[in-house]
Amino acid sequence: MFEEKVYEFLDEIVKVAPMFKKNFIESLGFIKEGQLSNHQYFCLSIIAMQEPVSMSILAEGLNVSKQQLTRVVDDLVALGLIERCVDPNDRRIILAKLSRKGEKYIAKLKATAKERTASLLKIVSAEEFEEAIRCLKNLSDFYEKTKNIESEE
Repeated sequence: MFEEKVYEFLDEIVKVAPMFKKNFIESLGFIKEGQLSNHQYFCLSIIAMQEPVSMSILAEGLNVSKQQLTRVVDDLVALGLIERCVDPNDRRIILAKLSRKGEKYIAKLKATAKERTASLLKIVSAEEFEEAIRCLKNLSDFYEKTKNIESEE
């Protein structure tokens, strides 16, 4: 029984991940050729939610090494969307924060996402939408509880 549930869980993750990327992330129009890469988009999103944020937190959030993150951050700095700054409490720590251009970009992203998500309410009931929110919160909680398992083994 447990083994069947593990396979069911994995099947659902494999099924949902590409649909989420296509129907929500890509459909917003912010991840396209010549615009933001997946890592740039998610990096910018993490910064917008937690700014200013350290490189360590960003690397953990993106599940990449600090070396891999450097290129993503360099590209976002070059695009003028974020700025690096020094942590006033510990000058060894470099933080990332949104630039004015980045703030405008995120505001546009949120407005587009709100429109896109609001259009879902025309397709699903309010109860189904609430259930989807609950499921996403549960999945987020599950991830938080299990994200350090690999490092403990």
